[in-house]
Amino acid sequence: MDQAVVHIGFPQNVRSKNAFYRSPASGQSASFHSVRFWLQPRVPRLAFRLSSLLLLWLLVASQALALPTLSEAGERINLASQLVEGKRNVLFFHAPWSKTSSRYKVELERWQKTHEDTAVLLVNVKTLKSPVAKQFQLQSVPTFAIYDAEGTLQESGQKAHNEVVKMLKE
Repeated sequence: MDQAVVHIGFPQNVRSKNAFYRSPASGQSASFHSVRFWLQPRVPRLAFRLSSLLLLWLLVASQALALPTLSEAGERINLASQLVEGKRNVLFFHAPWSKTSSRYKVELERWQKTHEDTAVLLVNVKTLKSPVAKQFQLQSVPTFAIYDAEGTLQESGQKAHNEVVKMLKE
């Protein structure tokens, strides 16, 4: 025999209804099943377009204000050609998987806007086994290296980290 389905009526403003299913041919007893109907919010087209444009503008603006990145994929860098002449250079070795690196990156971007005498350069390490990590013998991220205006290494490791923390508190 065919399966008989009986639907019980419900008001239009209710989000679910009960359906009574019965199958005498299979020997199953009758049972109630709950069927859910989810109402989708309707967003006006103009509001959707305006919010999309706002998100696009924020994305472009955040990229324009970002610090320069020397190494995107963890490849080796030619440091002598990348340092900014006449300014104190802070190299910030970071990784996208490090939450601490993300916090420092935001703070350094904010700090860089008010301190024009120092250049902050980002180096994306990717992994600690990448070529740039081996080039600078990195053991962890985030790591900092500070170079003077002539391009000579002033501080690295924990001393550079302490100096950057002191700079950010100014």
